[in-house]
Amino acid sequence: MKRRDAIKNTALLMGYAVSASAIAGLMSGCQADTKTPVDMWKAKAMSDTQINTLREAAERILPATEGIVGAKDVMVERFVDEMLDGAYEPAEIASFKKGLDDLEATAQATYNNTFAKLKPEEMDALITKIGEAAMAIKDEEHEVEPFFFALKGITLLGFFTSEKVGEEVLNYLPIPGGYQGDVPMSEIPQGGRAWSF
Repeated sequence: MKRRDAIKNTALLMGYAVSASAIAGLMSGCQADTKTPVDMWKAKAMSDTQINTLREAAERILPATEGIVGAKDVMVERFVDEMLDGAYEPAEIASFKKGLDDLEATAQATYNNTFAKLKPEEMDALITKIGEAAMAIKDEEHEVEPFFFALKGITLLGFFTSEKVGEEVLNYLPIPGGYQGDVPMSEIPQGGRAWSF
């Protein structure tokens, strides 16, 4: 079996939570540059407007809440840029960037403002609209994944594979002990949160 086929089969098993290209990117070691200061970091695969739109859209999908970081806090947009630059197929990149451009154009047409400057409820309305449109065509055959599903999948992947989430949100034990298969939820640290690997 070819590596690409194995990756696609893994995506099938995961219920298309993430694309085959995203899994390939993770397997090849793609990770976000979170060390470079904001004013010095430059995107490789997207324009500044696309990065700003992505940053805010990702935050609407995974907003910061009391005690838990959000997509902006872990710089998901940098992870996505790295994945687009090194792991995605040209058709996927073009589709994703077009989705960001369309979201920006809809914000301009609907609210006469950039997506990044909209009120949270306005952003939510636009994200909900593209989500509903994607759900309406989810059972159809597509050459590339609809933008909403790609956005949601890569946002979740970038968030849950970040070091900050692994250490601060999920349970993290740098030197693990023995395996305990049957433990009451009340004994799991941090209110039963999943473990980070």
